[in-house]
Amino acid sequence: LLEGAQGLFAAMSDGADAHNVVANIDDNWRIHDVSFKPWSACRHAHPVLDAALAVLDQVDVNTIEKIVIETYKSAIDFCNKPAPVTEHEAKFSLQHCAAMVFANSASGGKPTLDGFELAQLQLAPLVSLRKRVEVRENIAMSQVTSRALSSRYSCRPS
Repeated sequence: LLEGAQGLFAAMSDGADAHNVVANIDDNWRIHDVSFKPWSACRHAHPVLDAALAVLDQVDVNTIEKIVIETYKSAIDFCNKPAPVTEHEAKFSLQHCAAMVFANSASGGKPTLDGFELAQLQLAPLVSLRKRVEVRENIAMSQVTSRALSSRYSCRPS
């Protein structure tokens, strides 16, 4: 399939050497550098989703006056979108991701792909919760971003 006169190497290059491909086959497997995204949102939003899910059972969603998210600077730079108007913007909105978890608390809060659909963005409970989300930089989290993506929540009841 790869080598031989009609293999992929011959089709793609004039001087391909199959031996070079397998010479160091035991070195540097990149599969160990791959991560999987559990949520269909920007990777910077994942700590926000995870933190919201972690505190969900400690919060009465009906009494939330304010949700404060502390996170690292890059997450804010990429994902500070308080009022997303497209599905793509919703996936890059810390506010929407947080609101989606809390708005879906009755069903466990886990974010689903349809939670980013245009019709969902306009639902009154989500719009209301998004307006109550405040995003702040946590300097300590910003300093360790290259090693760990993190977020912290505090919810103030009314």
